[in-house]
Formats: sequence, structure tokens, C-alpha cells
Amino acid sequence: MLRMRRMSTTVTATATAGGLALLLLVSVSVVSVVSVMVGASGAEQAGVETTMTGGSCDASNPSCSTTNLALRRRVWNPPEPLGPHESMYTKASVAVQNSGVLHVVARRSQLGDNDAWDAFTDSLAVQGLEATYVSAGAGLGSKELRDVAEQLANTNPNDVVLFIGDAEDTVLLAEATELTRKFNALDCGILFPAAIRCKRRCAMDWPLVPEGHGRFLVPSAFMAKGDKFKLLVDSFPDLSTVPNMSESDQLIALFMTDRDFYGMKLDTNFAVFQPLFGYKDEWPAAVFAAEYEFHSEEDTRLRNKDTSEYPGILISHGNTKLLTQLNNYMPLKWHPDTQSLTSKTLESVDPNAAVTIAFNVLPESPFLQLVLDGIAAQDLLRTHPVTFVAAVVDNPHAHTYVELVQNFTRDNKQLFAGVTVLHEPQEDSEQAMRKLFTVAMETQPTTHVLYHTSAARLMNSTVLGELLAQDLRVVSPMMTREASFFSNFWGAATGDRDAQCFDDSAQCEAWAVAGECTKNEPYMKKHCQRSCEVCHAQGAPENIKYRRSADYMSIIKAEQTGTWAVPLVSEVILMKLNAFNIVVKALSQLETQPGSPLRFDFPLTAYLLDQLRSSKVKLHVDNRHFYGLLINPDGFNANSVHPDVFLLAGNEQHWRDLYIHPDYEPYKKLEFVQGRCWDIYNFPLFSELFCAHFIDVSEAVGTWSSGSNSDDRLKSGYEPVPTRDIHFNQMGFQETWTAILRRFVAPVAETQWVGYKLDGRVTLDFVVKYQPEGQPFLRKHHDASTFSLNVALNRIGEDFEGGGTRFTRQNCTVLTNKMGHALIHPGRLTHQHEGLYVTKGTRYIIVSFVDQV
Repeated sequence: MLRMRRMSTTVTATATAGGLALLLLVSVSVVSVVSVMVGASGAEQAGVETTMTGGSCDASNPSCSTTNLALRRRVWNPPEPLGPHESMYTKASVAVQNSGVLHVVARRSQLGDNDAWDAFTDSLAVQGLEATYVSAGAGLGSKELRDVAEQLANTNPNDVVLFIGDAEDTVLLAEATELTRKFNALDCGILFPAAIRCKRRCAMDWPLVPEGHGRFLVPSAFMAKGDKFKLLVDSFPDLSTVPNMSESDQLIALFMTDRDFYGMKLDTNFAVFQPLFGYKDEWPAAVFAAEYEFHSEEDTRLRNKDTSEYPGILISHGNTKLLTQLNNYMPLKWHPDTQSLTSKTLESVDPNAAVTIAFNVLPESPFLQLVLDGIAAQDLLRTHPVTFVAAVVDNPHAHTYVELVQNFTRDNKQLFAGVTVLHEPQEDSEQAMRKLFTVAMETQPTTHVLYHTSAARLMNSTVLGELLAQDLRVVSPMMTREASFFSNFWGAATGDRDAQCFDDSAQCEAWAVAGECTKNEPYMKKHCQRSCEVCHAQGAPENIKYRRSADYMSIIKAEQTGTWAVPLVSEVILMKLNAFNIVVKALSQLETQPGSPLRFDFPLTAYLLDQLRSSKVKLHVDNRHFYGLLINPDGFNANSVHPDVFLLAGNEQHWRDLYIHPDYEPYKKLEFVQGRCWDIYNFPLFSELFCAHFIDVSEAVGTWSSGSNSDDRLKSGYEPVPTRDIHFNQMGFQETWTAILRRFVAPVAETQWVGYKLDGRVTLDFVVKYQPEGQPFLRKHHDASTFSLNVALNRIGEDFEGGGTRFTRQNCTVLTNKMGHALIHPGRLTHQHEGLYVTKGTRYIIVSFVDQV
């Protein structure tokens, strides 16, 4: 949804005789000239809102969404004297005409439709402007642009023209009136942007400026009076016939030799243009501030702190990441009072959308069943055709993963238009990914591909619909690990394709030629990186590193919500088919050797997404809702039969949903067992799946004690009441069990025994096995604990017969503790008990002596 600025101007296709006009040339393309009157109509002088219909797209494109966009705007007419956004430099020529026609001329994109192009055209529409487009290769001296200049001159030879050179490099923040007024205040014939650092021809005699001001000409855009524009275009050589000469070099040469003839100036104060080259590639808070009220209007604008100016046009000049970040907020993208101004609702989902889910089962995939359940819960599966393709890379748990995925597709086959499960023994991750993407790309019909790894769990049934509704080429739902700021997106990055690499001094080129890169290596490598060629290879996967952006925490905490363009997303990524094809092509062209950093891991994902950005496709993350959680694989033990059992830390919600009993109620006041077994309580604790998994883990460890009194696991070496058991520290489960006691058992115990606080620092915890041919019973005894816990891990009557617990003083026998239920009772003197005979099968229980003495 494109939100319009609450201002107004009048758009007309004719120029007013004798009026001043500006032509804005951005590097996009020109077909016909549209003039925007910013003069003083009666309605505008009175501040009356007028309606304008138009847009920034090529009128010949029937699919252009902004062609018939109705804009309501109010004229930008600051009081005299000019407001604080006008510096003294701008005020130098304050007595200027506040009238004229603004012409926007732009070169068409060489890449076709892309997100950088959309950012430019959207900003045009927000400002109420339309553009004239020339072909991508049309130079300043080309016949195409000369014809445009002639057409403008014939319309009104006295018009002032605003001209920009590279649309995909440009975002407009100001409307026609403000741009015209600022240009006229500078009293020049042609105004060029000026960057704080040099990018080319650095050794030339550039003018000196105060610290923080622009000094070096940026040739990708300029503003010009109409006659100067025609003069420049007519006198500019057709470089298609001149070898070894670039348009940029020619413009710089003209500025150095003939700037007085053309009336050329540099916008050193950033009154109109703000080039971003030379700044960090993420928001430099020391230089740029966002202000959310501009002339009493709720309008997010950028203020340059060094010059106190509010630039009207942003030009990346190679710093595309910073331009993208600023474009998240402006023009009219985000405001603290209203949050996102561009996000769309579920009602915007295309009814003809068809999605292929490309599900990548990673080698370490804990809680896979929950991840699959999150996919099945998506509402869109019930309204749109969705195909499911899964790839399981070969790993020690591949058999289990394949079985889970196959069971999932069998149980949910009615939800999918088609299902494919890919798995080949000895197939590595890269091969599996190639096959997954190839099959997904060939699936028909498909308008979108959802790349989904097993490291993320969707926990909102509208995720897929919300992402589709945004109608973006690439978008991810924001997800974090539980109780962590680790997320599936990067707010900033270093070493990627768009990373900044520049010289801090204009003398760096000369110093490098003089050999200073070697003679004065420490200084030169820090301050002359570009000239000394010490920048990392941009886009090399091994060089792509995370960096926290200034707004990362605000996005993570949902203090500001919306859909944000970012350098990197992962785990769950919805791509339009044309964007997905770019990824598939990049993967097919990528050749790696064993041991290469491009093996299937995050660097590979970063590399593939970097290819999207090289095609001017932006990556977005949506944090408007809670969509789910990432899974933390830290501590994953591939040698364990069920690694998930050990991964409570960092995954409490997943662990709880999988392993805690569905009827668990931590603060419920319990009745005595059987209504009469004094101070003995029973409550549901673990799911049946946990019980089954824990038995498997115990038997896989297999270090059962002999059941004799001699026990070298104990400090004393003697066990007065021995059982056949495995201590949790033998299984590597002690840390997890302590967390279970404190998180899930403590609330229950403290509710029953008011005033007691579970410490849990000293416990003895183990799993016991009773069977007729081993140890069938346990004699009467007291536990050396504050209280004891006993969890049944299997079913009486099915897995074993007999068994149970007899409490002597309470005259109470508990025979049927349900699977996953826990029995708790005080230890020491009050609750002497014994384990009754198991007559058939095997009985497994967990025993924990809590706060042992």
C-alpha cells in the first residue's frame, strides 16, 4: 500500500509562459516530458488541497500500479524567513521566484523491473511527480536526450530543469515546490551533488569545504536551468563514438575547466542532494537523524547534522545498503505514531497465487515434528494450491528424519497439490540443495517458492498468507531464538557485494603511486584501502560477516514494526518465482571443492542471497506479528538416539510443546493420592513421546548398574538400598534434568508445600529398570531427600505387570501411576516405602532425590 504525503501541487502537461521550471534527470529513461507546475495557483496560495492523478511508471506499461494513483498534497510553502532546515548557505539567495515547472527525466533500468527501480518510482509517486524515460544506454550527448532538451526548449526556453542520472541509485524525499525553491536559492545554472569522499579523479584540484560537507562531484545526477540543460546536452560529445571516455569523466572535466561558463556549482551543504558514498553502509547516527515532523506535517525526513539541511534527494553513489536502510523510513514509509505505512493485510493475498514449499531438512534438525506441524497449520494450504518438496541430506539421523517427513506427507496429503521427498544415501548438503531447488523450480503451477529450513518453527497459522500479501520479491517472517536476540536476519553486514571500500584522503591515489602502501603500511591500509587494494573481496562468502545495525534491537523487540529491507535473511524465505530463478542460476554456476567454505552452511546461503542483491532485488523481513521461533541446535549430539531430549536450554517452548504433558498445570492445588495417602501427590509431567524417547536413550547408553551395594559412582562407594539404574550424569542429562526440576517441578512442589523453595543444587537423579530376571523389587527404605519424585515411563498392563509403590505409614499402595505422571512425596522419616514386585516385562521409572542431604 503506497501512502501519499499530505501536501498538494498541480500537475500539468504544459508549461506556463515565462515561468521558471526545473527538470530532474534520474538514470532511468525518457519518453515524453511531463511538467509539474509549482507556481502559485490560487488554490495553492490559499493552502487548499488539490487532487492530482498520475504516477511514476511508464504510461505504456499496462501493469503499472501507480499510473492512476490519486494523490492529495498540500503545497510546501514555509514561512519567511525560511525554517531551520534552510542553512545560511541556502539563504544566500532567498529572494527568488517560488514558481516553475519541474521535469523529471530518467534512464530506463538495464535490469528491467527490480526493487531499486520500484523504490525510485514509488518515491516519485509519493512526491506527486511523473518521469520521462529514455533508454538505458542514452548518454548526455545522444540524439535521444537532445530531442528531449529540444522539446523542453520549445515548450518554454526559460524553464529551469531538474535532471538526475541513475534511477536505481536515487530516492526522492521532497516534492516539487521544495526542490525548486532550494535550487533557485543556490543561484546557479547547473547543480551537482557533492560527496564527502572521492570516488574518481581524486587528484584533481577540488574546492576546499568545511568538515562534513560535500567536496567531490557526483556525476550521476544534477539540476539545471532549462537553457543550461540544453546547452550542456547540445555541446556534450556522443560518447558512443569516443573510445575510452566515460560520461562521468567528461562531466568532471567540464566542471574543472568550464564551470563558470555553464554556471556549475556543487551542492556542498546537501540542500538538495545527499550522496551516501563515504559514510558507513549502515545508518551513521553521528551524521544523520530522522525527524518525524516536517513543517508541522507527520513526515519522516532525513537531517544532515553537519550542515543542518534536510536533503530532498538521496543518491547511493555505490552505498546501496545505506540507501536501502534509509528508504525503510522515507519517504512516507514509517512513522513512530503509525508504524509501517506500506504493509498490507491478509485481504491483499493474490487469489491466483500458487506456492511451492522447498523444505530443507538440515543435518541437525531437533524438534522436526513441531516444525512439520507448523507447516501443516498454515491457513493458506486450505485456500491456495501448495506443493511440498522436501530434501533430507544424508546424516546419522537421516532415516528418522525421512520417516517423520513421509509420515507427515501421508497424514496431510489432502493439504497439498503434490508431494516429493528427496533423499539419497551419501548425498551431501550441496547436492541435496541443488536437487531441492531444481525440483521446486520445475513445479507447476507456481508463482512463489517458500524456502523453509528445519531450523525454524512457524507458530502462527497466517505466516504464509501475511508474507504473500506484502507482494514483495523476497520477504521473511522475523523469527528469533527463544529468550535471545539471535534472529533470522542481519541488520547490517560487512564483506558483502555492497560493502563500502574507499579512501579517506584525496591524496591516497598519489601516495599509492609513490609506494606509500608499502613504506607506510599501517596508515595506508587503514586510510587508503581502495588505493592500496586491501579491501576484502566483496561478495566472497567467507568474507560476509554479521554486524548489528542501529535499528536492529528496535526491530527485534518490535518497538518499531513494519517490513524492512535488510542485507540478509534466512531459514524461512518467500520468493517470487523470478527471484527464486536467480538463486537457482547462482547455485547451478557455483562449483565448490570438498572443504570449501561454500559447503552447505550459512556462508552459502549468504552467497546465494547476495546474488539477489546484485540483481537489485531487496531482501525484506516482516516483524509486524509474532510468526514463530528459531530452534537452537547448540549442544546437538548426533551420536544420541534422540538429541532433542537434551536440548531444553535455549529451546524451552519447543521442548515443552514436545515433551511436557498436555495436561500439565504448574500451580494447581492437588488432592492426596486416592484421597487418603497423606502428603503424596500425583500430577501429569511428561508426554508419552518423552517417556518413549527417554527409555530409548537409557538403553542406548546401557551402563546399568549391577544392583549391588558396592557402587563406585558414589563418593562413599556404598549404596544401602541399591537398584539397577543409570545416573543422569552418566547420560549427560544432569544439566537438563536440573533445568526440568526448576522450571516444571518446582512450581508444583511449592504449591503443595507452601513456604518451601526448591533449591535443586544437590540431587541424586537416575533411571531405574525393574524386571523379573534382574531386580524385580526394592525393599523398604527412607529417601535421603527433602522430597522425592518418581515418574512412570511406561504402562502397567501393557509393558509390564506387577510393580507399584507401597507407603508403610500411610498404609497406601500406588499401583497404577500413569505413563508420564509423577509421584511426589516427602523424604526422610515420614514416608517409608518399598517397590513392589514386577512379575512380567520391564518397568522403567525416573527417580529424583531433590535437595538431598
